[in-house]
Amino acid sequence: ELEREIIALPVRLGGLGIPMPDKESKHEYEASRLITHSLKDIIISQKLMETCSKKAIANAKNTMKMLKGKRHKHTYSQLLIKLDSSTKRSLEMAKEKGASSWLTTLPLDWLGYTLNRQEFRDSIALRYN
Repeated sequence: ELEREIIALPVRLGGLGIPMPDKESKHEYEASRLITHSLKDIIISQKLMETCSKKAIANAKNTMKMLKGKRHKHTYSQLLIKLDSSTKRSLEMAKEKGASSWLTTLPLDWLGYTLNRQEFRDSIALRYN
């Protein structure tokens, strides 16, 4: 369970950014409802699209992004409490600036940015000890 929570963390926090749908679905649903609220009202009232406040939608998106970031940071701090010292150190090292850039780089073959299956497994093993 702890390993899966680590994997679900964003790459910048030392994870792999593979979300857990069972835990994220509730938050994503609420984000969707908040962001599309003004659009729903326009559709129901059959008003013109110009009445929709793009600024309100942008503010809702930013709010949800901020809340998601806070949730991830809270999860990270809770994980640090539960982990043994070796895994904690690996996670802290994976969080350092630039340590995760290989995970978010586009796999461009002509630049040599691709990993085969074994290289990827080795990199993950090195990342998490």
